[in-house]
Amino acid sequence: MTVSVKQLKGTDCATASAQVGGANGEFGEYSALQPPSRSCGLPYPLANAEVAGGLGVTGHKVNEIERLTVNASGGTFTISHGGEETGSIPFDASAGEVQTALQGLASIGGNVIVIGGPGGVGGGTPYTVIFVGKLAEQAITPLTTSHNALAPSPSPPFAHLATVVVLQPGGELDLHRFILSVIEQKVKAELEYAEEFGKFVGAIGRIETNVARTPQVACLDPLSGPPLPSKVLLEEQAQALPYYGEVTVE
Repeated sequence: MTVSVKQLKGTDCATASAQVGGANGEFGEYSALQPPSRSCGLPYPLANAEVAGGLGVTGHKVNEIERLTVNASGGTFTISHGGEETGSIPFDASAGEVQTALQGLASIGGNVIVIGGPGGVGGGTPYTVIFVGKLAEQAITPLTTSHNALAPSPSPPFAHLATVVVLQPGGELDLHRFILSVIEQKVKAELEYAEEFGKFVGAIGRIETNVARTPQVACLDPLSGPPLPSKVLLEEQAQALPYYGEVTVE
């Protein structure tokens, strides 16, 4: 591309012209490349609003629902939240016992309902924890557990786990937590079990960290592209059109 500026005789004005290819209109060996896409951050609040609007759930809030699965043959486990920890809970506790233990934590109080259970070998009857009352329609920091005092199941895979996953993130639509909850539901128990044998150590934490990052999208608008390349790149035609720029005449 050639840009030329010529003064108009007898005036303070100039004419500017731009031309791609040779003087006679030929393009020679030049081949226009696909404009490069640029990775740019899409803020989650914007994504939340767009998705919520598309689903017609703007302003709609839901209660947080978490699932606690206890897979063990004996022993006890504990649950933590808000910097506090419950006392020891039997592996096969009733839903009422788990609810009472959670209500004893200052950060939760009477604002929780527990159904389902009990725990046991295979974890086939998980507990469902529903946050209500003062914690209704809010995003809740997920419960955590300690399963060190649980007894392994008597047959492979010899699991002794107390795993919490978020079934329904509380509050308004939050893509961070929605994506993470889907991942948790599919793989968290497997990763916790593998970590006990020294495999995939820290994987859950890394997943949570990655999901919390701003998502990346491709911005194909040329005006959002990188700065103009150097003169060398222009001469070697290693960068694609279109670009934008300015011609200043003083």
